[in-house]
This record gives sequence, structure tokens and C-alpha cells, in this order.
Amino acid sequence: PNIVPDKAWMVVDRRTLPGDTSESIAAEIERALSLAGASDVQITDLRMGKEPLYLAPEHAAFQICRRALERCGSSQPAPASVAFGTDAGLFARAGIPSLVIGPGSITRAHTDSEYVEIDQLERMVGVYEQILEGV
Repeated sequence: PNIVPDKAWMVVDRRTLPGDTSESIAAEIERALSLAGASDVQITDLRMGKEPLYLAPEHAAFQICRRALERCGSSQPAPASVAFGTDAGLFARAGIPSLVIGPGSITRAHTDSEYVEIDQLERMVGVYEQILEGV
């Protein structure tokens, strides 16, 4: 005969977005479980691993970074939401304006062939200098 355990656990990696809270994510998961016919499943331990990050484009820190990138001739893409984790959300939650900026491609990050082009690294040194001068 089949044996059904009285308890089970599941790990879900769901990236956070600006505005997400532990409560909103729990409600989202509960809705999905209900739609799947598993409304009797209870969420007993939900942990938000990385805080979502958002800095308004009109914020002074955002503008300083934008101007620094422009002055250094960076062809960085327009600011956007991304699906990777960073500790910057923890700083933002502590009241420290935060955004993520740096050289290289996220598609090569944390891979067995991770690298950054020397010219990108040198350009970012100039960007960081501009930021520190408060352009």
C-alpha cells in the first residue's frame, strides 16, 4: 500500500520585486496552491531571502550615477528590473539609497568562464571617480 507522510516541505525560489513583502508573496503562493486544488496546504515558514530594490529615477543618487555614466561615455542599457539577487536591497531597507552598477555582463557572472573586459573595468573606474566627486 501507499504511504502518505503527515508532513512535507517545498522550497521555491521566487525572485522579489519592488513592493513585494513576505505577506504578499505568501498570499500569491496560497492563491497558486488554491488554484492547483491544494488549498489545505499551509505555509508555515516563508523567508524573503533578498529584499527587492528600487530607486526612483528622480532620486539624487540615481541622477549622479546617470550623469557619471554619460560623462564617461558608457553605453550601458537603460535602467531596468533584473532577475538576480544583490545585497543592495538590504542597504535600501536600512534607508541607504542604493542601486546596482558595475562593469561586465550579468550573463557571464558566476559562471565557469566569468570575466570582465579591461576597457569596461577602466571605464567604470572613471564612473566611480565621477560618482565620488558628486558630478
